Order: sequence, then structure tokens, then C-alpha cells
Amino acid sequence: MLLHHLLVKAFELRIKILTGRKIKQILQNIAGNGKLWVPDKQVFGDHDKLFQPIRKRTNRRWLKVYGTISGIHDSRYIPEDLYYSEIEPRLNYKPLSKAYTDKNIYPDLLKGFLLPKTIIRNVNGVLYDAEWNSISEHRASEIIMQEEDRKLVIKPSVESGGGRSVRVIKAEKNGISTIPPDGKITTSGLLFSLYGTNFIVQEFINQHSFLINLNSSSVNTIRILTYRSVADQKVHVLHRIMRMGQPGSIVDNQAAGGLACGIGSDGRMADFAVDKKGNKYFSHNGNSFESAGIVPFLDLVCGQAVRVAEYFPYARLLGTDFTINESGLPVLLEVNNMNNEINFYQMTGGPLFGEFTGEILDFCASHPASFLIDFDI
Repeated sequence: MLLHHLLVKAFELRIKILTGRKIKQILQNIAGNGKLWVPDKQVFGDHDKLFQPIRKRTNRRWLKVYGTISGIHDSRYIPEDLYYSEIEPRLNYKPLSKAYTDKNIYPDLLKGFLLPKTIIRNVNGVLYDAEWNSISEHRASEIIMQEEDRKLVIKPSVESGGGRSVRVIKAEKNGISTIPPDGKITTSGLLFSLYGTNFIVQEFINQHSFLINLNSSSVNTIRILTYRSVADQKVHVLHRIMRMGQPGSIVDNQAAGGLACGIGSDGRMADFAVDKKGNKYFSHNGNSFESAGIVPFLDLVCGQAVRVAEYFPYARLLGTDFTINESGLPVLLEVNNMNNEINFYQMTGGPLFGEFTGEILDFCASHPASFLIDFDI
């Protein structure tokens, strides 16, 4: 028990240090872009009272950041460090979270949803084809080469947060090329050795024209944040975010320079998007967000996200990523049930939990936090 206690404290300290550095950088950045919102005593008082049952003192600087960028002045913003250490571990049961993040199990777990076609998969160091037949490296190479001149996607199946190590590849007569070229991969063998274990090769999704217009080089996604209420067990959509990459990038993640734009209740994108540093952008690739129009098939995407939540009984909070294919069908790409990034929600759409803030904080104050060492040692 002593070791467990020390590990938890070390985890909380790590979160405090990392988020402390982040908030300092964001504050310095946005302070140079304009006037900061400074909450009055009433807002600070309401904020402190709200979080008192969980933590006596919160990092109030997050209030300034979120309120300044979003323009929504509210006491219910969730400080990032408090979310990771006190809230997510109570809403989502972390000891089982990591297994549910494995994209290799999606076709079996999430039946009835449109997913990218699996070409090959690697699970715990073992190669399989799409039907879960164990195959040799030679056979896996043959399968990839059979997809000659078709774009494929390879990525880690468990740790691909932030778009890490996601590549678009194409099998050609002389080997495998990457898009854009990086000069590192020429054969399937080199490809497999680069990824090692726990990865997946899938078909490339050709996107709907609305998403292509945002940025043609990246797979752009609609992130839906859902919450299964502790009060009535119903699943609610909290936020809807359009994410888009930078020109030349193949991913839309903010960690890779991507932008996040809130989607309003009317289905239209907000007039600004944000990057990881809190910078605001009112257009992208020469097109203003305000004139982008209504996001197509949004109700269908939200309905699918609510259905996805039924398959994750150990997680009340999910960030689900969809793209729209050229036929107008939502394609489920990823379900985030741990270490959910929360800043772009609150920078664009106000408090993370909105009307559910009270019930969530009451729940967290009376339930123990789960804990998981979510990295290899």
C-alpha cells in the first residue's frame, strides 16, 4: 500500500509539473496577443467553492486561459491538472482502459460501425491477417504488396495519441514509399522493424469534399466528447470539434500543428479555431471558418458516437473520432478513453462539463480514483 501511495503521489506530481509548464507557456503566448480576462472575486469564489470537495486549491490560471480564448466567462472551467489526476480516473476505470484503446480489436468490439478496412495487424509481436490468421513476415509483405498503388495507413495500435508515427504508405513495384516521402522505408521488413510491435495497417479513407476543403493533405476528423451520466446512465454529447491538419501534414492532431474548431448547436463551425498554444485562427488555407457552412452528416456522427459509448461500460467519458468518406458515411477511426486532451474543448466551447459539472464533481468527491501505470518500464 505504501508503494501504491507513493506511485499515485508521483503521478500527481508529474501531472502538476507538466501542466504547470504548459499553462505558463500558453499564458505568456496569449498575453502577447491581447488583453487577458481576469475573473472577478465572485467568479473566483464560485470556482473555489465548486471544487472545494475535491481540492482545496486549484490552479486559477486555467480560468484566465479558457475564458480569454473562448470569450466565455464562467467559473466552471476544469483545470487541466485536476482533470487528469482527480476526474478522469473516477469517471473512467483506468486499469481496463488501455485494452480498450487497441485499434486491432475494434472490428470485433465495434460491430455495426463503419471502420477502415484492416490489411494486417501486429498484436503483442505476432502478425495476423484481417481474419486473425497468424502469418509470417513474408506473407504479411505479400499482402501489403497486393495492394499495389493503393494508399494505406500504418500506425501504432495502442499508443498513437497526438498522431505519433502515423504514416501513409503505398506499395510500388520497387518497394514501399511514404507520403510525404521520408526516405526511411523501402521494404516491408524495414517497415515492420520500425514499428516493432502492436501496430495496424489499414486502408486509406478518401474523405468527403467538405473535409478536403479544410485541408487536403490530412485525414480531418470530427471529435465528439460524450458523457454517460452518473445520475441516469444516459449518454450526452458535450462537445463537437472539427479538427484539421496543416498543409502537407497527414494528421490533424494539435500536437502535430493541427487546429481545432468548435461546432455549434446549429451545426456550423465557430468563427475561429485554436492551436495547441492557444493561438486563434479565423481562416485556414485561405478559407474563413465562419463561411464554411454546416458540417455535413453531423447528426449521424453524433448518433454514432452515442452508440459507441454503449460498448465502453468502464468509461463514462469518451472522445470519439470520425471522418466522413467520399460517399457521405461516417467512418470511426479512434475512441479515446484515457488521457483525453481537454484544452481545445474549453478554449472553443466553454466549460468542459457544462450543466453536468455539479453532478460530476459530486460523484468524484464521493468515489475513489482508479490508477494505472500507463507506460512501460
